[in-house]
Amino acid sequence: MKTAINDIERGLPHIVRLKKALMRDFRPSHEDADLNSTHFRTLKYLEHHGPACMTQAGRHVGLEAGSFTPVADRLVEKGLVERLPDPDDRRRTLLSITPEARPVVEGIRTAMRDHFARRLSALDDGMVADLAAAIRSIGTVVDALRASENEGNDNE
Repeated sequence: MKTAINDIERGLPHIVRLKKALMRDFRPSHEDADLNSTHFRTLKYLEHHGPACMTQAGRHVGLEAGSFTPVADRLVEKGLVERLPDPDDRRRTLLSITPEARPVVEGIRTAMRDHFARRLSALDDGMVADLAAAIRSIGTVVDALRASENEGNDNE
C-alpha cells in the first residue's frame, strides 16, 4: 500500500500536465455567446449534473461563491441559465441550464472532441485506448471517493 500511495503522490502532477496538454490551444466559442471558458465549464457541469447551487457550480469551476456570482449573472443575462428556488431549502437558489443552452453545450462538446482527436493523433491507437481506460479508472476512483465523503456526511 505504501508503494502505491507513493506512486499516486508522484503521479498526480502527470494528470495536471495531461489536462494542460490536451486542452492546449482549445478555445471554446459559440458564434453569438460571447462567453469564456469558465462560462462553458459551468454550462457543461449544469447540463451533466442538473440544477446545482451556486457553491457547487462555483467549486466545480474553481471559484469561490463571491467570484462565481458574475459568471452566473452573465449566463442568466445571456438566457443560458436560470435561477430557481431550491425546493428543499428556501434559503438557497439553484442554477439550471435553459433549453437555449443545450445547442451551445453540444457545440462545445463537438469542438472539444475534434480538438482532442487532433491532439491525440500523434499517439498510436493502443496508447489512446490505454489513456481512455486510465481515465475511466480515475473516474471510478473519483466516484468512489465522493460516495465515501457523502456517507460520512450522512452520519453527522
